[in-house]
This record gives sequence, C-alpha cells and structure tokens, in this order.
Amino acid sequence: MRKSRKVLLGNNTLDTFAGSETWTYTLAVELQRRGFSVVAYSPLQGQIARRLEAIGVECISSLAEADQPGVIICSHHDITGELHHRFPRAPIIATVHGTLHQGLRNHEILPEHPVTDFKVNQYIAVSEEVEALLRQTYGIESVIVRNFFDLTRFKWSPVLPNAVPRSIVLNDNYSTRHDEEIRVIEQVAAHYGAELRFIGANFEESWEIEDVLRQADVVVGMGRSVLEGFCMGKVALVHGRWGTGGVLTQDTYDLLKQTNFSGRNSSGRLASPADIIKSIDSAITQLRPDWQRAVVLENHDVRKAAATLVELAHRLRKRPWRRNVGSVQ
Repeated sequence: MRKSRKVLLGNNTLDTFAGSETWTYTLAVELQRRGFSVVAYSPLQGQIARRLEAIGVECISSLAEADQPGVIICSHHDITGELHHRFPRAPIIATVHGTLHQGLRNHEILPEHPVTDFKVNQYIAVSEEVEALLRQTYGIESVIVRNFFDLTRFKWSPVLPNAVPRSIVLNDNYSTRHDEEIRVIEQVAAHYGAELRFIGANFEESWEIEDVLRQADVVVGMGRSVLEGFCMGKVALVHGRWGTGGVLTQDTYDLLKQTNFSGRNSSGRLASPADIIKSIDSAITQLRPDWQRAVVLENHDVRKAAATLVELAHRLRKRPWRRNVGSVQ
C-alpha cells in the first residue's frame, strides 16, 4: 500500500452493533491511527457509519463516485462482488466470519458464502472451523485472523472481589427472553443472587458496552460478544443459540477458539444451570489473569491484526492484481 494509502472497507451494513459491523469499525479506527485514508462502504448506512464519520472516516452507500483504493478489505458475498466489479484491479482481502453459507431453500447464497466466480486475492478466516470449511468445500486457502478488539477501549479491568459473582452480563444479538438458553442463565444468576443484565439487539442496545462490562464479574455470550468480556479480564462463558461451549480457561481456550467461541463445540447441547454454576465456581478458584492477559494481547489485539492485514496488502500489491496468492504464513 505504499503507492496508495487509501483503504476501502466493505460490509453488508454500517448500522447495527453486530459482529461484522463492530469488526469493521474497529479495523477502520486502527487503520486511521496508522495514517491510512479509510473509506467505509455499505449500501445500508446507520449507527456505525455515524460513529465512523464522527472520527473522520468517510462512509459511502454508493460506489459510483468512489476513488480507486490501494486495497480493499471486506466481508460478505455480495459486497465482495460489488467491490470487485467496481475496482477489478484492486487487490481484495475478504473475511469469512461464519459457517452458514447456504440457506435451506433453493441453495440460497448467504452473506458468509465466499465468492467463487472470481479469484479473491486473499481470504481471511476467523477460526480453524472456517478455515477448514473454506479449504474442504471450496478449495480456498485462507489465513486465520481471530476476532480483534481495541484494547484501549475494552481495557483490562478484572472485577471479582468476592468468591461469588455479583454481576452477570449476557451479551447476545440472537436470543430473546423466551429462549431456553436465556432461562438457563436466569437460573444461574438466581443461584448466586447476582444482578443479571441483558445487552443485545433483542434486549438493550448500548454502544458504550465497555461501560456495562466493566462492572461485570461474569460475561455470557458467543463470538465477539463473549470475547469483549474476556478481553477485559472477566470470567467469560461461551453460551447461546449454538449450545454451551463452557467457560474460557487455560484448559478450554484452544478448543473453543477452533469454532470462534460460538459454542458449536457442544454439538448444540445446552448445559444445565447446575453444570454452568460448577464451571463458573471452578474458573473463579483457578483464575489465571496473567495467562488471560497474555492470550488477549497475542490473539485479540487489533494492533496485531491490523499489522497482519497491512503486511498481506503489501505482499499482494507486489503481485499481479488478479492472482489468488493463497495462504500467506
């Protein structure tokens, strides 16, 4: 990107406080800090776009007037196709965030489906599960870059002065108050006599999620939602619509990371309240804050992730535009 420091980011929406939206926001902020000129594209503008524009990141809903970028970093099937059609010579780094690629009806192409009708220069996978699916199903090699966070925002602030959790936050964009996975956590909170707060699309939406998490002892969620708490030093329980993955500990981290902390390692099984209480109690008695902090800095720091993406972009710009470079180690 030495010839052009313009980076074009693309995502299905720049509206809700969901996974790929906050992923895009976090990357845009970090690239801007590094001196790049960042433009964010989505046909659906909204809350994320307004926050990006407030810090000086241009957000566009049409590619008609967009300038040629030095590199494109994007997510989602249709967005990747639109960007390639508009800028066929620009190298593309595309991220696949999940495993739901086709719908049940008429082989519907879902947003996380990779593009297969042209060669994307470099695919990024968020986990070993996604990496394996891309290779085995589509013959696509990818690089793993795990979900990353601005650690100056999600600051390390472990709170657990007592052996018993007093505050539990469930951070979930998929479940509703009537779902079984929610009722399980309500019983866990009742056991401890803990305050239980629900954050997410179907509960209370909050941009200042770090302020909510700062006061929590236990954070419950999937993917980015549970990792936000983990990055702040909380007891983090992987639990939601895919099942109960378990508490993130030194013994479970390597297993849970393979499925992007989604709970899919559970084969859809929800743990009982008693089993979850037992796992939380065990985690509290065996807290390893030094290990947790080291893992956060190694695997989930946006500064390290951005450095990886920038290096990939530099390598791509030294190669023919239309070539798929495959996995870069």
